[in-house]
Amino acid sequence: MSSRLEEINAALKRANEELEALSSIDSLTGLANRRMFDKQLQDEWWRAVRERNCLALVMADVDFFKSYNDTYGHPRGDECLKKVAEVLRGAARRAGDLAARFGGEEFVLLLANTPPAGAKKVAARVLSEVEALCIAHPGSCVSRYVTLSVGVAVVTPDQGDSPTRIGCGCGRCALPGQNQRAQPHGSGRTKLKPTRRGGDVHADRRTSRFSAVALVMKVGRAWT
Repeated sequence: MSSRLEEINAALKRANEELEALSSIDSLTGLANRRMFDKQLQDEWWRAVRERNCLALVMADVDFFKSYNDTYGHPRGDECLKKVAEVLRGAARRAGDLAARFGGEEFVLLLANTPPAGAKKVAARVLSEVEALCIAHPGSCVSRYVTLSVGVAVVTPDQGDSPTRIGCGCGRCALPGQNQRAQPHGSGRTKLKPTRRGGDVHADRRTSRFSAVALVMKVGRAWT
C-alpha cells in the first residue's frame, strides 16, 4: 500500500512539473511566454542589483505583420512567426538569457550581464539573420522580405528600481505602427540610432535611481 501511494505521489509530481513547464511556454513558437518572461526578468533584475551588473532587453516587432497576414493568411503568418522565433532562440545563448514571445508579433530577448556593445551586436545579428531568411513580404513598405524593428535598453539597476522601467524604455523604442524604424540607407545596412525620449529608462534623472543607465536606442532596418 505504501509503495503504491509513493508511485501515485511521484506521478502527480511529474504531472504538476509538466503542467508548470507547459504554462511557461508559448504554444505556437515554443519560446518562453509572457508569464515566464516576467518571472525571469524579476529574477535577473535582482541578481543584477546584487552583483552590480548590466541587464539588457532587446524587443523586436515584425514589420507590417498585419499586411503579411492579409496577403498570405494566418497559417502562413504563424509559420513566419515560428521562423523568427528560431532566430531569437539562437540569440539566447547563455545561462540567464531568455527568448520570449511577448505577444502577437512581438518578441523579447533578456540578456543577463550584457553591456551596451554586446546588446547592439545581438540586436544587429538578429536583424541580419531574420533578413537572411528571405521570407517574401510584398506588403512591406521597407523591404521585399520580412524585417524587424528592434528596441534595445541596457541598465545597471539599483536597489529600489523597478524592472518595469527597462521594459517601458525598450518597448517605446520598438513600438510598431508609428515609424517602423526603417530608414533608406542602402542595401544590406543596419542603422543603430540613439534616441532620447521622455519617459524612457534613462529619463528618470530627477530621482537619480538609476546609477548607470548605459543605453536606450533604436535599431532600424535598411531598405533593400
